[in-house]
Amino acid sequence: MKQSVIEQRPAGTLYVWDPMYSLHNADSSRVIRVEALETAGWREMILPSERLSGQWRVFATEPATRIPAPTSAPTPTSAPTPR
Repeated sequence: MKQSVIEQRPAGTLYVWDPMYSLHNADSSRVIRVEALETAGWREMILPSERLSGQWRVFATEPATRIPAPTSAPTPTSAPTPR
Protein backbone atom coordinates (compact mmCIF):
# COMPACT_ATOMS: atom_id res chain seq x y z
CA MET A 1 0.00 0.00 0.00
CA LYS A 2 1.30 3.45 -0.81
CA GLN A 3 1.81 6.21 1.73
CA SER A 4 -0.79 8.32 -0.09
CA VAL A 5 -3.43 5.62 0.55
CA ILE A 6 -2.45 5.47 4.23
CA GLU A 7 -3.04 9.22 4.46
CA GLN A 8 -6.44 8.95 2.67
CA ARG A 9 -7.59 6.29 5.18
CA PRO A 10 -10.10 4.42 2.98
CA ALA A 11 -13.13 3.34 5.02
CA GLY A 12 -13.30 -0.28 6.17
CA THR A 13 -9.67 -1.12 5.32
CA LEU A 14 -7.31 -3.46 7.18
CA TYR A 15 -3.53 -3.12 6.92
CA VAL A 16 -1.20 -5.88 8.13
CA TRP A 17 2.05 -4.20 9.08
CA ASP A 18 5.11 -6.44 8.72
CA PRO A 19 8.48 -5.25 10.07
CA MET A 20 10.36 -6.47 7.02
CA TYR A 21 8.08 -5.69 4.10
CA SER A 22 6.55 -2.48 5.47
CA LEU A 23 9.92 -0.88 6.16
CA HIS A 24 12.07 -2.20 3.31
CA ASN A 25 10.69 -1.70 -0.19
CA ALA A 26 12.35 -0.75 -3.47
CA ASP A 27 9.52 1.77 -3.99
CA SER A 28 9.96 4.40 -1.28
CA SER A 29 6.27 5.42 -1.56
CA ARG A 30 5.42 1.97 -0.19
CA VAL A 31 7.58 2.21 2.94
CA ILE A 32 5.09 2.51 5.82
CA ARG A 33 6.15 3.21 9.38
CA VAL A 34 3.89 2.48 12.34
CA GLU A 35 4.04 6.15 13.27
CA ALA A 36 2.57 7.09 9.86
CA LEU A 37 -0.41 4.81 10.47
CA GLU A 38 -0.97 6.22 13.94
CA THR A 39 -0.63 9.83 12.75
CA ALA A 40 -3.12 9.20 9.92
CA GLY A 41 -5.68 7.89 12.42
CA TRP A 42 -5.54 4.14 11.82
CA ARG A 43 -6.49 2.09 14.90
CA GLU A 44 -4.36 -0.86 15.95
CA MET A 45 -6.39 -4.05 16.38
CA ILE A 46 -5.74 -6.33 19.33
CA LEU A 47 -5.01 -9.84 18.09
CA PRO A 48 -6.25 -12.78 20.18
CA SER A 49 -2.86 -14.43 20.45
CA GLU A 50 0.81 -13.51 20.21
CA ARG A 51 1.21 -16.78 18.33
CA LEU A 52 -1.15 -15.53 15.61
CA SER A 53 0.58 -12.20 15.17
CA GLY A 54 4.30 -12.84 15.58
CA GLN A 55 5.78 -9.45 14.73
CA TRP A 56 2.84 -8.45 12.56
CA ARG A 57 0.57 -5.62 13.66
CA VAL A 58 -2.91 -5.08 12.26
CA PHE A 59 -4.42 -1.62 11.78
CA ALA A 60 -7.93 -0.66 10.65
CA THR A 61 -9.89 2.35 9.51
CA GLU A 62 -13.48 3.07 10.50
CA PRO A 63 -16.16 1.23 8.51
CA ALA A 64 -17.91 3.09 5.70
CA THR A 65 -21.23 3.07 7.58
CA ARG A 66 -22.12 2.47 11.15
CA ILE A 67 -25.20 0.62 12.31
CA PRO A 68 -27.11 3.07 14.50
CA ALA A 69 -27.84 2.06 18.07
CA PRO A 70 -31.51 1.38 18.76
CA THR A 71 -33.32 4.35 20.26
CA SER A 72 -35.91 2.25 22.08
CA ALA A 73 -36.43 -1.33 23.16
CA PRO A 74 -37.76 -3.63 20.43
CA THR A 75 -41.49 -4.37 20.56
CA PRO A 76 -42.33 -8.04 21.15
CA THR A 77 -44.50 -9.65 18.49
CA SER A 78 -47.65 -11.41 19.61
CA ALA A 79 -47.90 -15.14 19.14
CA PRO A 80 -51.03 -16.61 17.54
CA THR A 81 -53.69 -17.66 20.06
CA PRO A 82 -54.15 -21.46 20.14
CA ARG A 83 -57.67 -22.74 19.35
